[in-house]
Amino acid sequence: MLPAVYGQGGSKTDYERAMSLSKRTNDKVFRDRVDAHWLPDNKRFWYRVQTGIQTQEFVLVEAETGMKTKAADKAGLGLPAEPGLSSSSLTIDPHASKAGGEPTHVRFINHLEEEMECLWITTEGKPRSYGRVPPGGTFAQNTFAGHV
Repeated sequence: MLPAVYGQGGSKTDYERAMSLSKRTNDKVFRDRVDAHWLPDNKRFWYRVQTGIQTQEFVLVEAETGMKTKAADKAGLGLPAEPGLSSSSLTIDPHASKAGGEPTHVRFINHLEEEMECLWITTEGKPRSYGRVPPGGTFAQNTFAGHV
């Protein structure tokens, strides 16, 4: 189809630029969601926002005034740091996935201080890797209710 369209007025450079759009815009959208963590006073909340491919900042919001304070980490906002987690402090007792179920979507957020691996446990009870998530990273996956 491209050769037929090419002959209708666009230059080769125009079409090359159009064809490279997804490569030029991949990983360019950040700050597209807020996962609010309300503080005990219910007047303030904080969230972490990805500001680049491997950069982030933390934002504290005063709910009544809308005033925002930004910092490179939670300590910079005067918030306690989360205790260090590692895979050695966590246990999982996997069991086989059930076949079928309603379609759903899950998003994993890695709060560990190390890379994590997302596994699906098949209906035969065997682990199957769906990818790795760096510390502070996220991973989205389509799945079905009943799948482990």
